[in-house]
Amino acid sequence: MLSAKDLLTSHYQAEHQQRAEQQRLALEKRRDTRKQADLDAGRLVRIRIDQDGEEPNTGLFPARVAAFVCRVLGDAQPTARNGVRFTLTTQGRMNAAYYHERRAYQAILALLAHARAVTKAERRRRRALPATQPSTC
Repeated sequence: MLSAKDLLTSHYQAEHQQRAEQQRLALEKRRDTRKQADLDAGRLVRIRIDQDGEEPNTGLFPARVAAFVCRVLGDAQPTARNGVRFTLTTQGRMNAAYYHERRAYQAILALLAHARAVTKAERRRRRALPATQPSTC
């Protein structure tokens, strides 16, 4: 049987967890709204990569990264034979074309390098912030 103290403690912990979950959901909603606004403004570009026999990969990247990827890809090839399809979407416009596999893989490596650098910077930022601890009442 739970004592009154244990009951109050468990109630406080459940309340704290619920508040934390609500804050996390609100943060995700704000982040999604901000990403959509950046996509509509042209600051972000949605890049979708379709390869034969694999599920398509989609990601949001800054416009400067998308411009670099376009330079790496070069000219599109006229047919889909031995090609990888890239679809770039921003500001409501969509551009899809097939590119040679070799250049497509170079572009994919550039996108992965960017994603890795962003992840590394986020980890550094998180470590720099002091950890928040729940207060005890």
